[in-house]
Amino acid sequence: MRIDTKKRFVFSSLLLLMVGILLCFLAELGAWGILAVMRDKLELNELGGLSLTGRPAGSEVSFKSGKTQVVYKTNDLGFRDATHSTTNKANRIRVAVYGDSFTEGWGVDQDKIFPVILEKLLNQGSPERRFEVLNFGLQGTGPNFMSRVFDLTAARYCPDIVVFNSFVGNDFIDAANALNLDRSPLPENFERPYFATLFELLVDHKQSWEKKELEIIKTLPAYQNLDKELRRAAEAYEVHLPLLRFALQNPNTIYDSLIKISDEQRTAYEEALARTMNLLTERGIRHFLLTATPFSVQVSKEQFQQFQQMGFSVTDEMLSMRKPQEAIAAIVDNLRPRESATKLTYRDLLGDFKAASNLSPLYLEYDLHIAEAGHNLIAHSIADEILRIAKISDVRRPAGQCMRAKASS
Repeated sequence: MRIDTKKRFVFSSLLLLMVGILLCFLAELGAWGILAVMRDKLELNELGGLSLTGRPAGSEVSFKSGKTQVVYKTNDLGFRDATHSTTNKANRIRVAVYGDSFTEGWGVDQDKIFPVILEKLLNQGSPERRFEVLNFGLQGTGPNFMSRVFDLTAARYCPDIVVFNSFVGNDFIDAANALNLDRSPLPENFERPYFATLFELLVDHKQSWEKKELEIIKTLPAYQNLDKELRRAAEAYEVHLPLLRFALQNPNTIYDSLIKISDEQRTAYEEALARTMNLLTERGIRHFLLTATPFSVQVSKEQFQQFQQMGFSVTDEMLSMRKPQEAIAAIVDNLRPRESATKLTYRDLLGDFKAASNLSPLYLEYDLHIAEAGHNLIAHSIADEILRIAKISDVRRPAGQCMRAKASS
Protein backbone atom coordinates (compact mmCIF):
# COMPACT_ATOMS: atom_id res chain seq x y z
CA MET A 1 0.00 0.00 0.00
CA ARG A 2 2.86 2.37 0.85
CA ILE A 3 4.42 1.75 -2.60
CA ASP A 4 1.12 2.53 -4.35
CA THR A 5 0.83 5.75 -2.38
CA LYS A 6 4.34 6.79 -3.46
CA LYS A 7 3.51 6.03 -7.09
CA ARG A 8 0.36 8.13 -6.92
CA PHE A 9 2.31 10.97 -5.32
CA VAL A 10 4.98 10.89 -8.06
CA PHE A 11 2.33 10.72 -10.79
CA SER A 12 0.37 13.63 -9.29
CA SER A 13 3.52 15.71 -8.96
CA LEU A 14 4.47 15.11 -12.60
CA LEU A 15 0.96 15.95 -13.71
CA LEU A 16 0.97 19.21 -11.74
CA LEU A 17 4.37 20.07 -13.20
CA MET A 18 3.13 19.49 -16.76
CA VAL A 19 0.03 21.60 -16.12
CA GLY A 20 2.24 24.37 -14.75
CA ILE A 21 4.48 24.30 -17.82
CA LEU A 22 1.43 24.39 -20.09
CA LEU A 23 -0.02 27.37 -18.22
CA CYS A 24 3.27 29.24 -18.54
CA PHE A 25 3.34 28.49 -22.25
CA LEU A 26 -0.22 29.79 -22.66
CA ALA A 27 0.64 32.91 -20.69
CA GLU A 28 3.65 33.54 -22.93
CA LEU A 29 1.96 33.14 -26.30
CA GLY A 30 -1.61 33.84 -25.37
CA ALA A 31 -4.50 31.44 -25.64
CA TRP A 32 -5.77 33.13 -28.79
CA GLY A 33 -2.45 32.56 -30.50
CA ILE A 34 -2.56 28.84 -29.72
CA LEU A 35 -6.12 28.56 -30.97
CA ALA A 36 -5.20 30.43 -34.14
CA VAL A 37 -2.34 28.07 -34.94
CA MET A 38 -4.56 25.04 -34.29
CA ARG A 39 -7.33 26.48 -36.44
CA ASP A 40 -5.06 27.25 -39.37
CA LYS A 41 -3.48 23.79 -39.27
CA LEU A 42 -6.93 22.21 -39.31
CA GLU A 43 -8.16 24.40 -42.16
CA LEU A 44 -5.09 24.04 -44.37
CA ASN A 45 -6.56 20.87 -45.85
CA GLU A 46 -10.17 22.00 -46.09
CA LEU A 47 -10.14 22.53 -49.87
CA GLY A 48 -9.16 19.17 -51.25
CA GLY A 49 -7.43 16.58 -49.08
CA LEU A 50 -4.10 16.37 -50.93
CA SER A 51 -2.84 19.84 -50.02
CA LEU A 52 -4.23 23.31 -49.45
CA THR A 53 -4.96 23.57 -53.18
CA GLY A 54 -6.34 20.07 -53.60
CA ARG A 55 -3.40 19.33 -55.92
CA PRO A 56 -0.60 16.80 -55.50
CA ALA A 57 2.07 18.27 -53.24
CA GLY A 58 5.67 18.27 -54.44
CA SER A 59 4.80 17.11 -57.96
CA GLU A 60 6.18 17.96 -61.40
CA VAL A 61 3.98 18.03 -64.49
CA SER A 62 4.95 18.77 -68.09
CA PHE A 63 2.28 19.72 -70.61
CA LYS A 64 1.91 21.61 -73.87
CA SER A 65 0.70 25.20 -73.74
CA GLY A 66 0.36 26.75 -77.18
CA LYS A 67 3.51 25.95 -79.10
CA THR A 68 5.72 25.32 -76.07
CA GLN A 69 6.14 22.61 -73.45
CA VAL A 70 5.71 23.96 -69.93
CA VAL A 71 6.73 22.40 -66.62
CA TYR A 72 4.71 22.93 -63.43
CA LYS A 73 6.36 22.15 -60.09
CA THR A 74 4.26 22.30 -56.94
CA ASN A 75 5.41 22.81 -53.37
CA ASP A 76 4.22 21.18 -50.16
CA LEU A 77 0.88 23.01 -50.36
CA GLY A 78 0.32 22.42 -54.07
CA PHE A 79 1.18 25.95 -55.26
CA ARG A 80 3.49 26.59 -58.22
CA ASP A 81 6.39 27.66 -56.06
CA ALA A 82 9.29 26.36 -54.00
CA THR A 83 8.63 25.08 -50.48
CA HIS A 84 9.19 27.85 -47.94
CA SER A 85 10.11 27.61 -44.29
CA THR A 86 7.40 28.56 -41.84
CA THR A 87 10.03 30.52 -39.90
CA ASN A 88 10.95 33.92 -41.31
CA LYS A 89 14.49 35.13 -40.66
CA ALA A 90 14.89 38.35 -38.70
CA ASN A 91 16.59 40.25 -41.53
CA ARG A 92 14.26 39.04 -44.31
CA ILE A 93 11.16 40.78 -45.69
CA ARG A 94 8.51 38.36 -46.87
CA VAL A 95 6.25 39.31 -49.79
CA ALA A 96 3.21 37.08 -50.38
CA VAL A 97 1.62 37.31 -53.85
CA TYR A 98 -1.95 36.16 -54.47
CA GLY A 99 -3.80 35.96 -57.77
CA ASP A 100 -5.20 33.74 -60.49
CA SER A 101 -3.62 32.02 -63.52
CA PHE A 102 -1.74 35.23 -64.38
CA THR A 103 0.09 35.04 -61.06
CA GLU A 104 0.51 31.28 -61.25
CA GLY A 105 2.03 31.79 -64.69
CA TRP A 106 -0.12 29.83 -67.13
CA GLY A 107 1.83 28.94 -70.27
CA VAL A 108 5.22 30.26 -69.03
CA ASP A 109 8.21 28.40 -67.58
CA GLN A 110 8.40 28.55 -63.82
CA ASP A 111 11.59 30.59 -63.64
CA LYS A 112 10.07 33.23 -65.95
CA ILE A 113 6.92 34.04 -63.95
CA PHE A 114 6.72 37.41 -62.26
CA PRO A 115 6.87 36.32 -58.56
CA VAL A 116 10.22 34.61 -59.26
CA ILE A 117 11.55 37.63 -61.17
CA LEU A 118 10.20 39.95 -58.47
CA GLU A 119 12.32 38.33 -55.76
CA LYS A 120 15.48 38.82 -57.85
CA LEU A 121 14.65 42.45 -58.60
CA LEU A 122 13.93 43.29 -54.95
CA ASN A 123 17.20 41.80 -53.76
CA GLN A 124 19.13 43.56 -56.51
CA GLY A 125 17.44 46.88 -55.74
CA SER A 126 17.94 46.72 -51.99
CA PRO A 127 21.20 44.90 -51.19
CA GLU A 128 21.06 45.96 -47.53
CA ARG A 129 17.89 43.89 -47.08
CA ARG A 130 16.86 40.40 -48.14
CA PHE A 131 13.47 39.73 -49.71
CA GLU A 132 11.62 36.45 -50.10
CA VAL A 133 8.60 36.21 -52.43
CA LEU A 134 5.95 33.52 -51.95
CA ASN A 135 3.61 32.70 -54.85
CA PHE A 136 0.04 31.76 -53.90
CA GLY A 137 -1.41 32.17 -57.40
CA LEU A 138 -4.17 29.72 -58.38
CA GLN A 139 -5.80 29.52 -61.79
CA GLY A 140 -9.52 30.10 -61.96
CA THR A 141 -9.82 31.99 -58.67
CA GLY A 142 -11.24 35.44 -57.96
CA PRO A 143 -10.68 38.15 -55.33
CA ASN A 144 -12.84 36.46 -52.70
CA PHE A 145 -10.93 33.24 -52.99
CA MET A 146 -7.62 35.13 -52.86
CA SER A 147 -8.78 36.60 -49.55
CA ARG A 148 -9.63 33.16 -48.25
CA VAL A 149 -6.29 31.66 -49.29
CA PHE A 150 -4.51 34.59 -47.63
CA ASP A 151 -6.31 33.96 -44.36
CA LEU A 152 -5.39 30.27 -44.45
CA THR A 153 -1.71 30.91 -45.16
CA ALA A 154 -1.00 34.07 -43.13
CA ALA A 155 -0.39 32.41 -39.77
CA ARG A 156 1.78 29.77 -41.40
CA TYR A 157 4.15 32.12 -43.26
CA CYS A 158 3.67 35.56 -41.63
CA PRO A 159 4.26 37.82 -44.67
CA ASP A 160 5.29 41.45 -44.24
CA ILE A 161 3.80 42.73 -47.52
CA VAL A 162 0.81 41.29 -49.38
CA VAL A 163 0.25 41.74 -53.12
CA PHE A 164 -3.05 40.95 -54.87
CA ASN A 165 -2.69 40.79 -58.65
CA SER A 166 -6.14 41.26 -60.17
CA PHE A 167 -7.01 40.52 -63.80
CA VAL A 168 -9.59 43.01 -65.08
CA GLY A 169 -10.85 40.54 -67.70
CA ASN A 170 -12.78 38.39 -65.24
CA ASP A 171 -12.25 39.38 -61.61
CA PHE A 172 -15.43 41.47 -61.40
CA ILE A 173 -17.39 38.49 -62.74
CA ASP A 174 -15.53 36.10 -60.42
CA ALA A 175 -16.19 38.32 -57.40
CA ALA A 176 -19.94 37.91 -57.88
CA ASN A 177 -19.72 34.26 -58.92
CA ALA A 178 -21.10 31.92 -56.27
CA LEU A 179 -18.27 29.43 -56.87
CA ASN A 180 -15.69 32.05 -55.99
CA LEU A 181 -17.47 33.96 -53.23
CA ASP A 182 -16.37 31.66 -50.42
CA ARG A 183 -18.20 33.68 -47.81
CA SER A 184 -19.35 30.24 -46.73
CA PRO A 185 -18.01 26.71 -47.40
CA LEU A 186 -18.03 25.45 -50.97
CA PRO A 187 -21.43 24.13 -52.13
CA GLU A 188 -21.96 20.40 -51.60
CA ASN A 189 -22.39 19.78 -55.33
CA PHE A 190 -19.11 21.58 -56.05
CA GLU A 191 -16.96 18.55 -55.35
CA ARG A 192 -13.53 19.82 -56.43
CA PRO A 193 -12.26 23.35 -57.01
CA TYR A 194 -11.62 24.20 -60.66
CA PHE A 195 -7.91 24.72 -60.11
CA ALA A 196 -7.60 21.25 -58.57
CA THR A 197 -9.52 19.37 -61.26
CA LEU A 198 -7.74 21.15 -64.10
CA PHE A 199 -4.38 20.30 -62.60
CA GLU A 200 -5.38 16.66 -62.38
CA LEU A 201 -6.25 16.79 -66.07
CA LEU A 202 -2.83 18.27 -66.83
CA VAL A 203 -1.22 15.36 -65.01
CA ASP A 204 -2.58 13.17 -67.80
CA HIS A 205 0.33 13.40 -70.25
CA LYS A 206 -1.96 12.33 -73.10
CA GLN A 207 -3.68 15.69 -72.61
CA SER A 208 -7.10 14.10 -72.91
CA TRP A 209 -8.62 17.31 -71.53
CA GLU A 210 -7.51 19.20 -74.66
CA LYS A 211 -8.79 16.43 -76.91
CA LYS A 212 -12.19 16.60 -75.25
CA GLU A 213 -12.17 20.39 -75.49
CA LEU A 214 -11.35 20.21 -79.21
CA GLU A 215 -14.08 17.63 -79.81
CA ILE A 216 -16.63 20.03 -78.34
CA ILE A 217 -15.28 22.98 -80.34
CA LYS A 218 -15.46 21.10 -83.64
CA THR A 219 -19.17 20.39 -83.10
CA LEU A 220 -19.98 24.11 -82.83
CA PRO A 221 -21.45 25.58 -86.04
CA ALA A 222 -19.29 28.72 -85.80
CA TYR A 223 -16.11 26.62 -85.91
CA GLN A 224 -16.32 26.09 -89.66
CA ASN A 225 -16.46 29.85 -90.18
CA LEU A 226 -13.02 30.33 -88.64
CA ASP A 227 -9.97 31.12 -90.73
CA LYS A 228 -8.33 27.97 -92.12
CA GLU A 229 -5.01 28.75 -90.41
CA LEU A 230 -6.70 29.27 -87.07
CA ARG A 231 -8.49 25.92 -87.39
CA ARG A 232 -5.14 24.27 -88.15
CA ALA A 233 -3.60 25.92 -85.06
CA ALA A 234 -6.52 24.79 -82.91
CA GLU A 235 -6.25 21.20 -84.09
CA ALA A 236 -2.51 21.33 -83.37
CA TYR A 237 -3.32 22.54 -79.82
CA GLU A 238 -1.53 25.84 -80.49
CA VAL A 239 -4.54 27.87 -79.35
CA HIS A 240 -5.87 28.27 -75.82
CA LEU A 241 -8.88 26.02 -76.44
CA PRO A 242 -11.06 27.08 -73.47
CA LEU A 243 -10.77 30.66 -74.74
CA LEU A 244 -11.68 29.60 -78.29
CA ARG A 245 -14.74 27.76 -77.00
CA PHE A 246 -15.78 30.90 -75.10
CA ALA A 247 -15.47 32.88 -78.32
CA LEU A 248 -17.59 30.46 -80.34
CA GLN A 249 -20.26 29.93 -77.68
CA ASN A 250 -20.46 33.46 -76.26
CA PRO A 251 -18.87 36.03 -78.56
CA ASN A 252 -19.92 38.87 -76.22
CA THR A 253 -17.75 37.57 -73.35
CA ILE A 254 -15.15 40.34 -73.63
CA TYR A 255 -17.78 43.05 -74.03
CA ASP A 256 -19.50 41.82 -70.86
CA SER A 257 -16.18 41.75 -68.98
CA LEU A 258 -14.92 45.18 -69.98
CA ILE A 259 -18.08 47.23 -70.34
CA LYS A 260 -21.05 45.62 -68.56
CA ILE A 261 -19.75 45.80 -64.98
CA SER A 262 -22.84 45.56 -62.78
CA ASP A 263 -23.44 47.13 -59.38
CA GLU A 264 -23.53 43.62 -57.91
CA GLN A 265 -20.08 42.87 -59.31
CA ARG A 266 -18.66 46.17 -58.01
CA THR A 267 -20.12 45.54 -54.56
CA ALA A 268 -18.79 41.98 -54.42
CA TYR A 269 -15.32 43.14 -55.50
CA GLU A 270 -15.29 45.92 -52.90
CA GLU A 271 -16.49 43.57 -50.16
CA ALA A 272 -13.65 41.16 -51.01
CA LEU A 273 -11.03 43.92 -50.70
CA ALA A 274 -12.58 45.30 -47.51
CA ARG A 275 -12.58 41.86 -45.92
CA THR A 276 -8.97 41.36 -46.98
CA MET A 277 -7.92 44.68 -45.46
CA ASN A 278 -9.56 43.73 -42.17
CA LEU A 279 -7.65 40.45 -42.16
CA LEU A 280 -4.39 42.21 -43.01
CA THR A 281 -4.83 44.68 -40.17
CA GLU A 282 -5.64 41.88 -37.76
CA ARG A 283 -2.49 40.03 -38.82
CA GLY A 284 -0.38 43.15 -38.32
CA ILE A 285 0.52 43.55 -42.01
CA ARG A 286 1.13 47.21 -42.78
CA HIS A 287 1.20 47.21 -46.58
CA PHE A 288 -1.29 45.87 -49.11
CA LEU A 289 -0.43 46.36 -52.80
CA LEU A 290 -3.22 45.85 -55.34
CA THR A 291 -2.25 45.59 -59.02
CA ALA A 292 -4.55 45.38 -62.04
CA THR A 293 -3.33 43.45 -65.07
CA PRO A 294 -5.08 44.69 -68.24
CA PHE A 295 -6.96 42.62 -70.80
CA SER A 296 -4.89 42.17 -73.95
CA VAL A 297 -7.49 43.84 -76.19
CA GLN A 298 -6.93 47.04 -74.18
CA VAL A 299 -3.23 46.97 -74.97
CA SER A 300 -2.29 45.50 -78.33
CA LYS A 301 -3.83 45.89 -81.78
CA GLU A 302 -2.33 42.53 -82.71
CA GLN A 303 -4.03 40.78 -79.80
CA PHE A 304 -7.22 42.65 -80.61
CA GLN A 305 -7.13 41.18 -84.14
CA GLN A 306 -6.44 37.67 -82.82
CA PHE A 307 -9.54 37.87 -80.63
CA GLN A 308 -11.54 39.00 -83.66
CA GLN A 309 -10.28 35.98 -85.60
CA MET A 310 -11.40 33.64 -82.80
CA GLY A 311 -14.93 34.97 -83.08
CA PHE A 312 -15.19 37.43 -80.19
CA SER A 313 -17.32 40.51 -80.75
CA VAL A 314 -14.72 43.19 -80.13
CA THR A 315 -14.87 46.83 -81.14
CA ASP A 316 -12.22 49.49 -81.65
CA GLU A 317 -13.38 51.31 -78.52
CA MET A 318 -11.98 48.47 -76.41
CA LEU A 319 -8.44 49.59 -77.26
CA SER A 320 -9.12 52.76 -75.27
CA MET A 321 -11.47 51.19 -72.70
CA ARG A 322 -10.58 51.91 -69.06
CA LYS A 323 -13.86 51.08 -67.32
CA PRO A 324 -12.54 48.16 -65.19
CA GLN A 325 -9.48 50.14 -64.09
CA GLU A 326 -11.63 53.15 -63.23
CA ALA A 327 -13.99 50.93 -61.26
CA ILE A 328 -11.10 49.50 -59.22
CA ALA A 329 -9.71 53.01 -58.61
CA ALA A 330 -13.13 54.16 -57.34
CA ILE A 331 -13.34 51.11 -55.04
CA VAL A 332 -9.87 51.85 -53.67
CA ASP A 333 -10.95 55.46 -52.98
CA ASN A 334 -13.98 54.13 -51.10
CA LEU A 335 -11.70 51.98 -48.95
CA ARG A 336 -9.28 54.80 -48.07
CA PRO A 337 -11.26 55.90 -44.99
CA ARG A 338 -10.98 52.33 -43.66
CA GLU A 339 -7.20 52.43 -43.70
CA SER A 340 -5.73 52.11 -40.24
CA ALA A 341 -2.55 50.18 -39.61
CA THR A 342 -2.72 48.69 -43.13
CA LYS A 343 -2.01 51.01 -46.06
CA LEU A 344 -3.51 50.20 -49.47
CA THR A 345 -1.51 51.01 -52.61
CA TYR A 346 -3.04 50.60 -56.06
CA ARG A 347 -0.94 50.17 -59.22
CA ASP A 348 -2.85 50.22 -62.51
CA LEU A 349 -0.63 48.35 -64.97
CA LEU A 350 -2.46 49.44 -68.13
CA GLY A 351 -0.15 52.40 -68.72
CA ASP A 352 2.94 50.22 -68.21
CA PHE A 353 1.62 47.65 -70.69
CA LYS A 354 0.67 50.22 -73.32
CA ALA A 355 4.10 51.87 -73.09
CA ALA A 356 5.82 48.51 -73.70
CA SER A 357 3.36 47.06 -76.23
CA ASN A 358 5.58 47.74 -79.26
CA LEU A 359 8.75 46.29 -77.72
CA SER A 360 7.89 42.58 -77.54
CA PRO A 361 4.76 40.40 -77.32
CA LEU A 362 3.32 40.85 -73.84
CA TYR A 363 0.65 38.17 -74.27
CA LEU A 364 0.67 34.60 -75.51
CA GLU A 365 -0.57 34.02 -79.05
CA TYR A 366 -4.31 33.28 -79.29
CA ASP A 367 -4.50 33.40 -75.52
CA LEU A 368 -5.47 35.93 -72.87
CA HIS A 369 -2.52 35.10 -70.59
CA ILE A 370 0.70 37.08 -70.43
CA ALA A 371 3.94 35.95 -72.04
CA GLU A 372 7.44 36.14 -70.54
CA ALA A 373 7.75 39.83 -71.43
CA GLY A 374 4.48 40.55 -69.62
CA HIS A 375 5.67 38.75 -66.50
CA ASN A 376 8.93 40.69 -66.61
CA LEU A 377 6.99 43.95 -66.89
CA ILE A 378 4.72 43.16 -63.94
CA ALA A 379 7.72 42.16 -61.82
CA HIS A 380 9.46 45.48 -62.50
CA SER A 381 6.29 47.48 -61.76
CA ILE A 382 5.67 45.71 -58.44
CA ALA A 383 9.36 45.92 -57.48
CA ASP A 384 9.30 49.69 -58.05
CA GLU A 385 6.30 50.05 -55.72
CA ILE A 386 7.70 47.83 -52.97
CA LEU A 387 11.14 49.45 -53.01
CA ARG A 388 9.50 52.89 -52.92
CA ILE A 389 7.37 51.86 -49.93
CA ALA A 390 10.37 50.31 -48.16
CA LYS A 391 12.30 53.59 -48.43
CA ILE A 392 9.66 55.69 -46.71
CA SER A 393 8.19 53.35 -44.10
CA ASP A 394 8.81 50.30 -41.97
CA VAL A 395 7.45 47.31 -43.87
CA ARG A 396 8.16 44.66 -41.24
CA ARG A 397 5.16 43.15 -39.50
CA PRO A 398 5.13 43.26 -35.65
CA ALA A 399 6.58 39.98 -34.36
CA GLY A 400 3.99 37.33 -33.58
CA GLN A 401 0.94 39.38 -34.60
CA CYS A 402 0.10 37.20 -37.61
CA MET A 403 -0.82 34.45 -35.15
CA ARG A 404 -3.91 36.28 -33.88
CA ALA A 405 -7.26 34.60 -34.38
CA LYS A 406 -9.03 35.75 -37.54
CA ALA A 407 -11.96 38.11 -37.38
CA SER A 408 -15.46 36.86 -37.97
CA SER A 409 -16.54 37.37 -41.57
